[in-house]
Amino acid sequence: MTRTGIETWNARSGEHDDLVLALGLAVWHLTGADIRFRGLLDYYRKEAGNPGSAEQWAIGVDLGQSVDPTAIAVLSKIDQPSYSDVRDESFRQQSAA
Repeated sequence: MTRTGIETWNARSGEHDDLVLALGLAVWHLTGADIRFRGLLDYYRKEAGNPGSAEQWAIGVDLGQSVDPTAIAVLSKIDQPSYSDVRDESFRQQSAA
């Protein structure tokens, strides 16, 4: 929050927040928050024979400037992840405990 009460989202001076912002944009899109007529699009998907089982993808991009690189986050949405979706063995061991 700035002194005037404005909320800002960025890293401290000298730090990089590009990937965090790119990730946030992709996650926001996958929630459906920004899709106009989302219900209608879901209806057409079902009518086309794909009742929502198709994997959904999003790409979030924070364009860089002269002092920092561009960050790109590519995400896949899994509505109900199963145990087999977890690829990190150490996380699987923690979850099983």
